[in-house]
Amino acid sequence: MTRRRGFTVVELVLVMAIIVILATIAIPIGLSAHREAKETKLRAELRQLRNAINRFVADCGGYPEELPDLMVDAPPQSCRSVENGSRMRIDPADFRGPYLVTPDDAFPRDPITGERLWWYKRRTGQVRSHSPDKALDGTRYRDW
Repeated sequence: MTRRRGFTVVELVLVMAIIVILATIAIPIGLSAHREAKETKLRAELRQLRNAINRFVADCGGYPEELPDLMVDAPPQSCRSVENGSRMRIDPADFRGPYLVTPDDAFPRDPITGERLWWYKRRTGQVRSHSPDKALDGTRYRDW
């Protein structure tokens, strides 16, 4: 009597079931880790933008009119007064920009939306993500 070589159907089904179970466990963990990395990057980008705004305010006495003003070498025409939000001229002697420097010389992208668009309130200097989505902790990205 000759023996056949190979796997039985039961063995193949069992191996496939084990692979499916492992994938069911691994895929959500991988997606969660990817999302955590994006959230960490968003926190870092917000911290960098806010620090640049604070340095701009310390030198110029007001908030930049637009966020890209943080990246220029020469002083912009005006900024927003910290006291009342009115426009005021920047003394070129006080300007020490650029206040925000990136490796590719492009304005940072929001890691959640993938766009170079941020919510910015020029009267108060607040900057936030434009994303309406919720973070893993349940808070909205735009509330960070």
